[in-house]
Amino acid sequence: MDLAALAERMRAWLAGQYDVILFTRGETIVGHAAYQIRYDEYLAQEGYVYLRQFFVRREARRQGIGRAAFRLLQNDFLPAGLPIALDVLEGNPGGRGFRDALGFRPYCIAMRLP
Repeated sequence: MDLAALAERMRAWLAGQYDVILFTRGETIVGHAAYQIRYDEYLAQEGYVYLRQFFVRREARRQGIGRAAFRLLQNDFLPAGLPIALDVLEGNPGGRGFRDALGFRPYCIAMRLP
């Protein structure tokens, strides 16, 4: 996506489609999370958290900030006891490794035929 498309997507998220949390270190925004509570009768009657995006700025990575931000999100913002679902792009091994380290495990594989 180009910058204009990314900005438009974020505007939609901020307009209420998702809850968005900003993570700061001092006065600097170092990351954000966008999530929503979803209900699916086949997956979880009580609902689940869909973590649409969890982002930490490149220069803030590998310093424990991502792990601390995720724990803050989980403990202070998300409903206790609900499972958390997310998507990880196949071409993002760093993101997949980070999520594996947090305890996420594969649930299904979504595939596309271009």
